[in-house]
Amino acid sequence: MGPKIRLYLWLLCALCWGYDLYLWGGLRDTPKIGAQLMDEAPFESPLAATYMFLGSTVLGPTGLSPGAQEFAARRFPYLIQHPEQLEYLAVAKLRAAQSWAGTLFYNLAPILLVLSLIAHWRRQKQIRVFGHTR
Repeated sequence: MGPKIRLYLWLLCALCWGYDLYLWGGLRDTPKIGAQLMDEAPFESPLAATYMFLGSTVLGPTGLSPGAQEFAARRFPYLIQHPEQLEYLAVAKLRAAQSWAGTLFYNLAPILLVLSLIAHWRRQKQIRVFGHTR
């Protein structure tokens, strides 16, 4: 594989993970629903639990949590304004309410990470012959 393909894979992987961590971390930090989501997420969707944990961990120290909460509120206005709608199967309702791009990023991020790692390991490496690099 060429170096450009590896670069594009890593960039697309970073884009998907960045979007998911920002959105789901913002949901985790949102008052009234964040704790409920984090309690249910490991049972409903371990991937969503991973995004929420990592996103909240990254957003807190960087000071991006308020912006992420507003971003999540814009993506799911009805569900954020009416947290009683999230009483059961909260993560499934949020996943179903995502746009097609959000669903694509949600599912594509771990796949792209694996593909990027495979492409990195299979890259062409320099050969050393008697101390010289070719």
